[in-house]
Amino acid sequence: MRQSTKAAGRLSHIDAAGRARMVDVGGKDATRREASAEAILAMKAETLALIVSGRAPKGDVLAVARVAEGDADPAGEAPAGPQAIGGALETTGGNGAAPEGEEEA
Repeated sequence: MRQSTKAAGRLSHIDAAGRARMVDVGGKDATRREASAEAILAMKAETLALIVSGRAPKGDVLAVARVAEGDADPAGEAPAGPQAIGGALETTGGNGAAPEGEEEA
């Protein structure tokens, strides 16, 4: 039986120099996995105005958020002050959970 690199004191996706790297998860058994994240989102009023107007230097921020969220409308009312955001998901499979969704076959 192969010893887990995590059990040996290091993570399998971190190389000897401490850089992240891809690992093959094709042979992993299916297990139940959970993930959650929380953050506080705060920005200058000018930044929010650029986002809402669609004139941000790197493009339409809300359009990208709509793609990521499917049918959800991330804009809604523009909130005042920092906002708490978060999410959670569960899956059963041989690799990790990602909130981006999956392509349909």
